[in-house]
Amino acid sequence: MARKGNSTEEIIQALREVEVRLKQGETVQNAIAESFNARLRDELLNETLFRSLGHARQMIEARRHDYNHHRPHSKLGWLTPAGYATRWTQNEELKGRPSGAFNDDWIPDPTG
Repeated sequence: MARKGNSTEEIIQALREVEVRLKQGETVQNAIAESFNARLRDELLNETLFRSLGHARQMIEARRHDYNHHRPHSKLGWLTPAGYATRWTQNEELKGRPSGAFNDDWIPDPTG
């Protein structure tokens, strides 16, 4: 993405460019992207008045971090995406499985 200024119009245009790129994916990816976009819009974009493009980036990054590290997801067995990734990696390493093999019933022991 080309470097943009800080006007409201430029921030809106930058967000539209990201949305257009997301919409160019496959049908299933579009459904996932649309769900994500709707939630992002409801929880952040509609409630935040961005002072600049830098402020928008900072707030979106904070939202991304919260989403990936602090919010459990039902589709991931109520784990956060980061927790799920850790679980998957530990499962692969401890079980010596080839990449892609995953045991959904295995839960890592947090005590070691």
